[in-house]
Amino acid sequence: MLIVICAMQEEAINVIRKFKLKQNDDYFESEDIRLIITGIGRENVREKLSKAVNDGKLSKNNDVLNFGFAGGYKINTGLLLAVSQSFITNPEHKESGFSLDCPVGFYPSGAVVCFTSDKFVEHSKFSSPCLYDMELHEICKFPHKKIYSIKIVSDNLSESEFDKNIK
Repeated sequence: MLIVICAMQEEAINVIRKFKLKQNDDYFESEDIRLIITGIGRENVREKLSKAVNDGKLSKNNDVLNFGFAGGYKINTGLLLAVSQSFITNPEHKESGFSLDCPVGFYPSGAVVCFTSDKFVEHSKFSSPCLYDMELHEICKFPHKKIYSIKIVSDNLSESEFDKNIK
């Protein structure tokens, strides 16, 4: 079964409609897909995905797809991109990054790095094009067989642009 993980209902609504997912307690499901909406931020991810593991709804036998919005640095708003690696931006964390698989239909050469932060990022400390989100690095820590991430560039590191564009 494919586990799709989104942070917000706005990110998940088209997945729910397209695959005709039905709500089953905290999950949206079909025969082949289970959607988990975590809420924004690493703490919400830890809480929701820990519950999914405890409920037997997420395991090392699942492929995981994270789908959602991300701020882009030197990347045009509206692009749909695969993520190649996930790192955390907070300097107090010394965690290593995660390498992600490239989803079918995307070219590994076009995949980008995504940095996870505990707050909205409005200035990049990197010179290369990259993405910023608030969940992916935490999602990568949970059991999975393969993990993929597809991000929609919602803004160019502007919280007001994000708020306007996600609607």
